[in-house]
Amino acid sequence: MAFIPEVPEEEAGPELQQSYTKIREEFGWLPHFWQAQGSRPELMRANLELWALLYRSGVLPSALKEEMMLVVSAVNSSSYCIAAHLELLQRLGIDKKLGRQIARDFESTELPEKEKSLFRFAAKLTREPFGIVEEDISELRRNGWDNGSILEAFLVASHANYINRMASALGVVPAEIL
Repeated sequence: MAFIPEVPEEEAGPELQQSYTKIREEFGWLPHFWQAQGSRPELMRANLELWALLYRSGVLPSALKEEMMLVVSAVNSSSYCIAAHLELLQRLGIDKKLGRQIARDFESTELPEKEKSLFRFAAKLTREPFGIVEEDISELRRNGWDNGSILEAFLVASHANYINRMASALGVVPAEIL
């Protein structure tokens, strides 16, 4: 149970019910993370719209962005977000075994160096948000990322940290994923 009382589907008003329907369509279930935001439907809707904009559109593939979310969640030890994003990755066709390996040690995966460079950046931004230097961006460029991709990676990594902190503050736990 979250620290903030959840608004279950059966108690949701029309605006909240509309958001819950979108969440079920996208996630395949209604996470407690979203229900715990139900007391402020307009804020939850804004969070949902930002999530959809960042993770389901843009220049980077959705699965790669979810993998970045997994890397950030692992650095932050956000067990709730690790579990949730393993589920989302599976729905995007990424095997849970690979997802767990990414969370544990992405460097040991057989993923391309180009992708690992984004993961390294996301991990550094998470550990040392004020330690990012021009060389970090140059490294991304050397690995073939253009400015649009790099900007999107910044936004996804920053948003992942935001979501991890929200999950922690809301008090949701992995047993409450589904």
